[in-house]
Amino acid sequence: MIGLDPRKAKPFDPNWVSPSEEVALHGQRMLISVVGLTAILLPPAVILVDWYAPFPCFRDSLSHYYYSQRAGVIFVMTLAFIGTLLASYRAEARSVRNLATVAGLAGLIVAVFPTEGPGCTVDQFNARIFGVVEAGSPIVAFRTAFQLFPGVGMVHYGAAIILFAIMFYFCAVVFRRPGKKDRDPDTGALRAVKIARNRIYLVCALVIGAAMVVIGLSFMPSFSPLFSQRVVLYGEWAALMAFGTAWLVKGRFFNRFMRS
Repeated sequence: MIGLDPRKAKPFDPNWVSPSEEVALHGQRMLISVVGLTAILLPPAVILVDWYAPFPCFRDSLSHYYYSQRAGVIFVMTLAFIGTLLASYRAEARSVRNLATVAGLAGLIVAVFPTEGPGCTVDQFNARIFGVVEAGSPIVAFRTAFQLFPGVGMVHYGAAIILFAIMFYFCAVVFRRPGKKDRDPDTGALRAVKIARNRIYLVCALVIGAAMVVIGLSFMPSFSPLFSQRVVLYGEWAALMAFGTAWLVKGRFFNRFMRS
């Protein structure tokens, strides 16, 4: 067969085996930008898809969209996609690579181990639930229909806390560190574009931190009456928007507006 002659030497392309630094950097920035765009699009995607399904429900948190018949698949697949890309992130520092891997694994756990409860207060809403099929008939106990196993909510929220905490650290510390080309070679001062990016990273970190604090307070009986029923949803949405924006800036997605 053409191209499959075992007597011929294997083709060798050194540029493919060892790509140039510029090519590798471009690929890394593409990966980072995809992570940012996916994080930003996740909240509106699941909300809109569920809203136009029969018997929609504006749920209490993004995590509760796991139980939507249509948006649930998008929620799980998108989180798994983000988790996989985060685990694939490669930086110069091993500690940063390890943190990205932990964040990716946390994202996968959030996707695989759902939160508990339907997240809906309306009388009728679309849902996918856990049930038992015996002799061809489904048996569903509503009390446990929205629970994979007892205590799964702790696993879910624990992984979510780790994921958001690493998001915060990346925006507040990792992304703000100067690189080789971020300083003026003559004066050693940070370039203006790096200063601008650092300000964006700092704002994103503050938004993620504030969202985590508000969500945490909403679970405390003393403070929960002060917040909206969907404060977790709004907090998760804000944190993902900030996280996605920071990763888009890191991936030079806005280069047309900011000189590199």
